[in-house]
Amino acid sequence: MLLRRVVAAPMWFVATLMMYELVIYVTGGPHPLGPILGVTAAFLVSADPLHRIWPAQDKSQSPLSALRGRDALPSHTQSV
Repeated sequence: MLLRRVVAAPMWFVATLMMYELVIYVTGGPHPLGPILGVTAAFLVSADPLHRIWPAQDKSQSPLSALRGRDALPSHTQSV
């Protein structure tokens, strides 16, 4: 998964930068904003704070995964 993030970040940087440069060529505007937007897009894709692009770690590996399959914990009167 980490390799995908490392490869995707520069691709998003270049794609965002090229798209911004195309828009600047047609409409005019500030050129220094392109690399800033490219770095921002690359960071958001690689970090993915909301886990929308890269799925979160498998929940079955959490310490409480053994308890999730049970409906309730056994009481002290039930045999284990």
